[in-house]
Amino acid sequence: NFEIICINDNSPDTCAEILRRLSNEDSRLNIITNNTNRGAGISRNIGLQKARGKYLIFFDADDFCEKGLLQNACKLCEENRLDILIYDYYTYNNCSGEKVERHMPLVFQQMLGDKCVFSNKVKESFSLQICTSSSWRKMYNRQFVIQNHIMFQDISSANDVLFNQLAGMCAKRVGYSN
Repeated sequence: NFEIICINDNSPDTCAEILRRLSNEDSRLNIITNNTNRGAGISRNIGLQKARGKYLIFFDADDFCEKGLLQNACKLCEENRLDILIYDYYTYNNCSGEKVERHMPLVFQQMLGDKCVFSNKVKESFSLQICTSSSWRKMYNRQFVIQNHIMFQDISSANDVLFNQLAGMCAKRVGYSN
């Protein structure tokens, strides 16, 4: 029970053809094609405006997820009434096939202990560090993002840094899952 919004940012390759074929196979796929290359920040904002689900995850073209990520992340967000869920990830080497697990920094794990939700007191002490710049390793409550007017910047790189810093400072409930 999810929607997939793919923004084709005027890709010069066969991306449009691949997306069209995939959308014929899966009705959950909503394709939006930019007439000109607008960049990742603007494209993410377009997707954000079109999204209707309760939660958001932003993947880039080179990202993929483990089976069950959406179900498990949604469950944690629901159970803990989270604004943001941060999760661990793997780096993957396309040539060797090597997969390396990456975790939240040890200092945050020590602060959390056996809990999975940061208290406001703990969060305030490191809110700028907890919400690292990458938006692809987090799930966001869509209403939280909209109500706080959090948007991606229209810049060529690192357009998710401000998005995540604002989200981290505005969030009342931030969770973590390995």
